[in-house]
Amino acid sequence: LRKLLQSRENLFTDDRLAAFFDKHLAGLAGAKPTPPPRTDILVADVGQDTSYTVAVSGIDALSGEGMDIRPRFDALSVLLAEEDGAANLAQIQRRAMEDQALLQRLLGIEGYADARVYFTLEPVAANQITVRFEVEPGARYRLNAVTLAPLATADPADVPMFQETFGVKSGDAIDHDAIEAGRTALTIKAGEIGYPFASVGVPQLVIDHA
Repeated sequence: LRKLLQSRENLFTDDRLAAFFDKHLAGLAGAKPTPPPRTDILVADVGQDTSYTVAVSGIDALSGEGMDIRPRFDALSVLLAEEDGAANLAQIQRRAMEDQALLQRLLGIEGYADARVYFTLEPVAANQITVRFEVEPGARYRLNAVTLAPLATADPADVPMFQETFGVKSGDAIDHDAIEAGRTALTIKAGEIGYPFASVGVPQLVIDHA
């Protein structure tokens, strides 16, 4: 049970919890109990206001190529927005879960469709913790094919112009911002060259994880 609990994502790890299970369940397995729990572990009181800092690893190396994951996270993070004020552990964990989902979305926007994000709450001192995010981005997905349809009703001479205007092509890394910008550019260009009633639908992105 202890191993199962410790393997769960986002569990607030406490060495005393491990020691408790070792002591009371070891007899069932015929093993020796582990040494007494450490007394130098400082744990925030659940009912007390707790100050915190935020640490994120695994995204700074993804900068470049127009990606701005770190600036977006800093601007949208619930934890960072409230960092100057103390909160209880339940509030901090809830904010951390929101920021975990935020990081997942930001990574997906840049094509990291298999990204995994974990967080832990690490005691630093009495009623002071660090919320630490660990990001495993995985591979960045690329576009195998880009299809603009239906262009059959357009003048054949205009088709290359539409494709160039969209700007996103096969082989490019997935970038939802670029796709949305291309969609807007297509709508504007269509009106400029004589298609006043043209509309550009919502892009359909199909991910093949295999």
